[in-house]
Amino acid sequence: MTIESDIKKVVDDIRCDYEIGVFTLQTIFDRHIESIESLKNSGVEYLTFCRLLDLEITEKHFQNLIFRAKNKKSKSNIADKKKDIFFDTENASVSTWKTEFPDVSERLVSEILDCGFTLEDSIAWCDVAGNRSSRTLRHKFNEMKLSKARKAKYSTGE
Repeated sequence: MTIESDIKKVVDDIRCDYEIGVFTLQTIFDRHIESIESLKNSGVEYLTFCRLLDLEITEKHFQNLIFRAKNKKSKSNIADKKKDIFFDTENASVSTWKTEFPDVSERLVSEILDCGFTLEDSIAWCDVAGNRSSRTLRHKFNEMKLSKARKAKYSTGE
């Protein structure tokens, strides 16, 4: 396919969605932003789309629609990445952590792993405390993180 045929397809798809009248203009742009961005990366200017679509909107309105669609896509990608987090440390996923700590959050697991601690370390901390809850885990993790930071500070001679 050529760029011209790609542009025509995207423009026709957007016009079709617009003429059906089921979707809001923002929703239409949200649905087609990846195609628009792909063509933009191939050298097609947004202004070209604005003129070809002839949707009776100002250029500023068109730019706002693109901007909001790109932001939604970006936020959606970030949320998807957070959902699909799997950690390399012993191939432990959040669901594995939840078998040991049912109320643990992905954020806490991520922080623990980022500091170099493992699931086994976390279990040991909580077993010593006699309580396997995310609250105890957070408390013990903060203690261990502080202890680790102190050791690092004194070992570097600061």
